[in-house]
Amino acid sequence: MPEHFRRRCAASAQGVLKRDEDARALWGEVYPELSEGRPGLLGAATSRAEAQVMRLAVLYALLDLSAVIRLEHLRAALAMWKYCERSARYVGSALGDPLADELLERLHSAGEDGLTRTQIRDALGRNRSGSRIDQALHELARHRLAHIEQESTDGRPGRPVERWRAT
Repeated sequence: MPEHFRRRCAASAQGVLKRDEDARALWGEVYPELSEGRPGLLGAATSRAEAQVMRLAVLYALLDLSAVIRLEHLRAALAMWKYCERSARYVGSALGDPLADELLERLHSAGEDGLTRTQIRDALGRNRSGSRIDQALHELARHRLAHIEQESTDGRPGRPVERWRAT
């Protein structure tokens, strides 16, 4: 009997697959993050991550002719999901707000240093209103894609410097 038929017959005979103890423990660790929704188009493309990962783990177990989802099956599924999520991010993590998306890209490019409000304003060619920039930055913060830090001005008069960083 050809290999693909043998595997198909074995897979259909498996019935319900359960996780072994090690896979169950790992699943308990990763489930909360997998089930947390993501904003915008990225969230739509990667929704129900926990269900997708478990489907992949089942496929890996069946391809292995295993009646149990073992740790290696779950790890393989998580690795595949990580690749899928990175691919979706690469295609675009658009929030549906072009300015917020542009700012997020600029913050990622800035790395650890982030950008001050002045640097953000200048990067946008000084042609966006402060309130519109505020709105976009707060959208990023609301979705935990960026955060703000206040830096003192070392005794100089004026308000503290705002520095935004991608999370």
